[in-house]
Amino acid sequence: MTRPDATICTLDAARVRLRPLVAADVDAQYLGWLHDPVVIAHIDARYFPQSLETITAFVAGFDQQNALVWRVDNKENGAAVGNVQCRINPLHKTADIGIMLGNRAYWGKGIGSEVLRCVIHHLLGERKVEKITMATRSSNDRMLKTIRKLGFCEEGILRNHVRHGEGRTDIIQFGLFEGDLIEDQT
Repeated sequence: MTRPDATICTLDAARVRLRPLVAADVDAQYLGWLHDPVVIAHIDARYFPQSLETITAFVAGFDQQNALVWRVDNKENGAAVGNVQCRINPLHKTADIGIMLGNRAYWGKGIGSEVLRCVIHHLLGERKVEKITMATRSSNDRMLKTIRKLGFCEEGILRNHVRHGEGRTDIIQFGLFEGDLIEDQT
């Protein structure tokens, strides 16, 4: 059994493999995702210049113990799909998850749900986390649908909390306990 403070491990789901994201994964494709206005439409990365150096620094900010980041790969062909990150608070046994599927060829296929469900199982099981949180902009319809499909419960709205385009938008905060998780129905 993995201790709650153990380093990150590789996780397998039906169609994807999650492995630790390392500096060598920071390449032109990854940079391209962060320059794609559709991919970054709902994340703060769009407000900052992105380079191989800034992305490498971002990856280095994860200690891979309580601040985790996985690269998501297609198991069939090895293609990079995106990443998922998680910050664990070991004192309170909580974790906050974020996901970016940069490779748009995999959008609309349930990959995001599969990735998140895999990470959630790992956090609730191996890491002994008791509560998982996620947050997204109220304008991010795809993410809202995914979060709700997994069984997350809306816990609050931070009104006009972040910039969005020329205006502001709400952040919707969600929480999930073990009994809330909705397993895949397919």
